[in-house]
Amino acid sequence: MKKNHNLNDLTIRSTNCQTTDNGITSHTHTVLFERPLIVEEQQQFTQIFKILPSR
Repeated sequence: MKKNHNLNDLTIRSTNCQTTDNGITSHTHTVLFERPLIVEEQQQFTQIFKILPSR
C-alpha cells in the first residue's frame, strides 16, 4: 500500500543559496523529511519538480 505524504512529512528551510547571473536570480531550498525516503519516493519527489512550470 502506497503512503500518502502531507506537509507534516517535510520541513522546507529558508533559501540556502541565491545567485544572480545576467539579471536572472536563482535560488535553492533544502527539504528535510521526517524519515528517509525509499528510492521510489525519491524519484517521485524529483519528478514533481521536473513537471512544475518555470516562471
